[in-house]
Parts: sequence; C-alpha cells; structure tokens
Amino acid sequence: MNIQKLPMGREIRLLAYTDFEEFKRAAIESVESNLEYLRFGEFFKHANIVEMFNEFSSLLKDKNTDHYGVFDSQKLIGHIAFANSPSPFGVEVYGWVRKEYQNKGVGELGLKVGSEIAYKSKGFHFVELHIDQKNSASRKVAEKSGFSPLFKFKNTFESSEITYIVYIKFSPTVLELA
Repeated sequence: MNIQKLPMGREIRLLAYTDFEEFKRAAIESVESNLEYLRFGEFFKHANIVEMFNEFSSLLKDKNTDHYGVFDSQKLIGHIAFANSPSPFGVEVYGWVRKEYQNKGVGELGLKVGSEIAYKSKGFHFVELHIDQKNSASRKVAEKSGFSPLFKFKNTFESSEITYIVYIKFSPTVLELA
C-alpha cells in the first residue's frame, strides 16, 4: 500500500525520509499534549536536530515496525505504527495525533484505517493497543472504535511504574467464525 485516500482530502502512507521536517515540526508542536501518550515524548522535548533525525531514521529502518503518517494535504496530522505482537496472528498499533488535530476524530480515523490495513493488507487476525490506564481519552477512542479491554499489565519505564490496559479488536473474518 503506497497511499490510501481518506475522507476530507486526507491520506495515509508509509513515512519516508522526505517527511523528516514535517515529522519534526509535528512532534515538537505536540510534545506537551502527547507526553502522557508517548514513551518518547520526553525525548522530543529535549532532542537536538541530529538526535531527532537519528531517531526518525531508526524508525524508518526498523524491520519490526512500519510507520505511517496521516496527512492533511502536506501536513502530518498523525502517526500510526504497526509493531510485532507476541502472537504472529496479530499486531500492536500505536501512534499520536498532532496537537491542533486532537479531539477532531483523527485518532478514531487512524484506528479505523490502521485496523483495515492490518487485516486486509498485512493479513493479521487481530489488532492490539497498549493504553496507559490513566489515559481515559485514548481508552474512550479505543472503545468507540470497537476495541475491547482484555487485560492489564504493569511496566517499569525510567523508574516509574505504568499500568497498561491491553485492548483488542478482531478482524471481521475471525468474527465470522464465532
């Protein structure tokens, strides 16, 4: 899948090196609003241009994760990533929305299109999300998008313990089997 057209003149496509400047702008503009959602939010807050480019480059080179951008014209308004799940039948999806586009349906759109890509283009049977238990906004978006909570787990990250809720959504093909 190269480019998928979305409603309102938007599109989703794999990120490329030519997207670095726009990714940098979007990430820096959105640090404060995304800190609780992003493991690397603190990194974007303090990174210099070389560190930022190295991080972006490593995202694109990662063989275990595909990184997509949601664009409104040439403006990056969201980031969606597909990471390997512990099961070969599923994929973990994570991402963020640019500050000025939050609470405008971009997260829901990203989850909807991301799920379709996971099922149709990548052949996965389920999509999972790991959401901080305290992040009620993202939990509401997940549930509104058809995801169901499955279980909780705790993770220690930089000396703070975070409780995550794992949400799951099965492909329509799997649901037909039930």
